[in-house]
Amino acid sequence: MVILAGGRSRRLGRSKPWVRLGGVSVLERVIAAGCRALDLDDGGLTDGAGGVIVCVRDRAAFADRATAEAVVLPDRVRIVEDDPGLAGPVSGLVAGLGAVSEGIVGVLAADLPFVDPALIVGLLEALGASPQVDAVVPVVDGRDQSLCAAYRTSVVETARLLGERPLARDPDQGRGPALADLLAALSVRRVSSVGDLGPDRLAVMCRGIDTPEDLAWAESRVRGDPGEKGPDFG
Repeated sequence: MVILAGGRSRRLGRSKPWVRLGGVSVLERVIAAGCRALDLDDGGLTDGAGGVIVCVRDRAAFADRATAEAVVLPDRVRIVEDDPGLAGPVSGLVAGLGAVSEGIVGVLAADLPFVDPALIVGLLEALGASPQVDAVVPVVDGRDQSLCAAYRTSVVETARLLGERPLARDPDQGRGPALADLLAALSVRRVSSVGDLGPDRLAVMCRGIDTPEDLAWAESRVRGDPGEKGPDFG
């Protein structure tokens, strides 16, 4: 399970993973979903031995922030740094996929407060049942949700080559190739529902807090639903 937490949160104006909803950081919520997915997956699809990998720009800075926020991560969580030669989400994806054993992996952005472990497991099962494809990606309102998806670890080489293209790489500015470019180079199965989770539920689970409007939506949802108050690490 790979969680990408190295984004610069430019549109929101503050670090998205550390935003608190119902007293709990969004990062903790996403990690909890990843941990529960490891417990729920009895088909051996997730890399249980590798646990949950959180990809960050700077490990020391991340540790300092976690201490300041009084966030204690479960033992099964491992922190790795983004690939320093790349930029954007591809840098985290390359680092995360490169840190797990061969197989298939769930990949989540660190700003998805309502992602459910059942979605992660469902995506992994769908990819496991589709040996001819490289990734299974939900589609919401016609848009690929590439940061709430399942990938084969073998795509890491394609991702690395994409990120190394001269015009696609600007780590100092935080810019890099879009994951849409990576999907275009892969064989992808797109899904609008996963098991019992239909389009409406996917729209909630795959929505990140990219903007102040997104954050207002998430805060309203937490206030109105006691079931969204906090994580269960399993």
